[in-house]
Amino acid sequence: MSDFLKYSYLAAAFLLIGHLCYGQKKGSQQQEPLLDRKLTLSISKAETLESVIFRLENLTSERFFFRPNLFYKYKAKVASYKDAAFSDILEEQLTGTTINYTFDSKSRHLVFTQKEEQ
Repeated sequence: MSDFLKYSYLAAAFLLIGHLCYGQKKGSQQQEPLLDRKLTLSISKAETLESVIFRLENLTSERFFFRPNLFYKYKAKVASYKDAAFSDILEEQLTGTTINYTFDSKSRHLVFTQKEEQ
């Protein structure tokens, strides 16, 4: 067997193992609904609400959608969360704002909107 063929088989084996490991990790993460996921996060007084939303998006690996100016006037609430449900973090951080959110479980997108005035 040529060296090229040996290296090709070896490379294919590594790719397969990597794919299997990533697929299992991703699959187990998706079993838990986004709003129920447990997160650990500390928020300082210097943070804006927008920076917290970006951090949550990175922690959950989900897509969040909102208008760029939606969060500009809000500061984040100082907090330290340990194994807190994602929905609890959002509810606390959005309390006192005019921001609403919905989660589309089919597309797996979290959408932030301005609350309609009553």
